[in-house]
Amino acid sequence: AIEVRADADGDDELNLNDEWARFTNNGDVPVDLDGWTVADASIHRYTFGRLAIQPGSSVTLYTGCGVDSLRERFWCNRDSAIWNNDADVVRLLDALGKEVVSHRYATGS
Repeated sequence: AIEVRADADGDDELNLNDEWARFTNNGDVPVDLDGWTVADASIHRYTFGRLAIQPGSSVTLYTGCGVDSLRERFWCNRDSAIWNNDADVVRLLDALGKEVVSHRYATGS
């Protein structure tokens, strides 16, 4: 499952770590995300390094910079926010580029 906070408090450009996408493993087995990619509807791409999500656990991918951990990853995009505030799509692609899950959102919907 994917949850997204696209509109950070204040100016998104100045508060990049208040913008994030969270990926939850609702299955019964661990999911190895090594080499998997997160993509938006535009050109933005993030590729996970070595990471597995255990059943019932989540990993949150923040737009800004920080220290990666088992539950938090940081895109470290310094130029701009990633997720459009009004509408966008969060796609999770496996290591072969096949879409595993996606989440479309639009304000007011």
